[in-house]
Parts: sequence; structure tokens; C-alpha cells
Amino acid sequence: MPGAYAEDAAWRRAVAFALVDGAAKLAAVDPARHGIADLGRPEGWLDRQTPKYRKLLHGYRDDPAYREGESPEVDRVADWLAAHTPKGGATGIVHGDLQFANVMFAHDAPELAAIVDWEMASLGDPLLDLAWILTAWREKDDPPGSEPQFQPWDGVPGRAELVAYYGESTGRDVNGFRWYQVLACFRLAALLEGGYARALAGRMNRRMGEVLHAYAGWLWAKARQEMDRE
Repeated sequence: MPGAYAEDAAWRRAVAFALVDGAAKLAAVDPARHGIADLGRPEGWLDRQTPKYRKLLHGYRDDPAYREGESPEVDRVADWLAAHTPKGGATGIVHGDLQFANVMFAHDAPELAAIVDWEMASLGDPLLDLAWILTAWREKDDPPGSEPQFQPWDGVPGRAELVAYYGESTGRDVNGFRWYQVLACFRLAALLEGGYARALAGRMNRRMGEVLHAYAGWLWAKARQEMDRE
């Protein structure tokens, strides 16, 4: 993170809010008005998430080498998600991979300039985008074993402050946000484990696959931590 982003904690604080603002503004877009009502199938979107990614994770088990290192949390987290799936939920555009790697910031101000990489976009519950952003956050009580995506990290507001800010910006009830945070960890871990499975099969760099697997392990731990807050 070059320039003032690296040198000024106030810029890092501002850019965190700018990223969440981007998610809030995207959530406010009316897909029908902009001709993209066919981007996805919003009916039953929340109910489909857990079985879809559980099936993906179970599919990796065809490789005995993958089974040896598979996290024991997979079905525990999936069962919890299935048992606590919210009823209803908002409908809007979901970017699906909203994170620091897929946005651009201005050089001369701590402002969001663009959101890129829309290949996972769909119609569903936009609260997932906020949860996805916050999988990249690190706080002192988080499970060990994963560093922030950029350094230094001081000045960056905590998850709770950003969730409250999103709720105020969108008018959305965020009291049930914990479920979305667990879902984001579950989905992202499932995708990362796909890279690990490809690496075991020789279709991806093995070292990179192990890095992805380690990050997935942290996400399983974070999901369990959120579940245990009950």
C-alpha cells in the first residue's frame, strides 16, 4: 500500500469506510432498472448457499491426499449455517468477491475509485459482500495464524464499527450479521480448498496450494469462533 496509505493511519481508516461505502452503494442499485434482472436467481438464494458449497467441498474428497488434510470443521459449520439460515433477506446485486484485491483506490485521496473482477456477481443478499470484505479484517481476539492483507494495519476500524456504519448507510437490520460472517468464511474456504485440491492433483503450484489451504484453515477457525459467540 504505497504513499499516504502506508504512512497515514487516517487514510487507512478512511479507505476502510470507503470500501464499505462501495458495498452499501452497490446494495442500493436496482437490478431491474439497469437491465440486469437476469443476472441471477434471487429466489431461495440464502437457502442454496450452504448446500452448494458443502457439495463443492465434499467433491474434493475424491482425492485421498485431500482427505488426509481436510478440516474437521466442514460439516459442523455447514450444519450450523443450515440450522440458522435467515428467513427472507434483501435482494440486490452481490459482487461475490468484494475485497481489497478487487478494488482500486485513488492516488490523491483515500477514496474508492473502482470495483473490478465481477465474474462471481449474482443476484442475492448483498449483506454477503460486507461479510466477505470483513474476512480480510484482523482483530486481537481473532484466531491466530493469519496476518492482515496489508501492513501497517493500525488506524483501520474494527468489524463492529463497520457493520454499524453499513447498517446506518443502508437502513439494513444488521443484528443477524454473524450468520453472514460465518457464510462468508465458509464460501471463501470452499473456494480456497479448490485451489489446494488442484495443487494436490498437480494442476497448480503446490506451495501456493498449501498457502491457500492454510488460509482456509484460519477461515474455519474464524467461522467456529463466530458460531460459539451464542
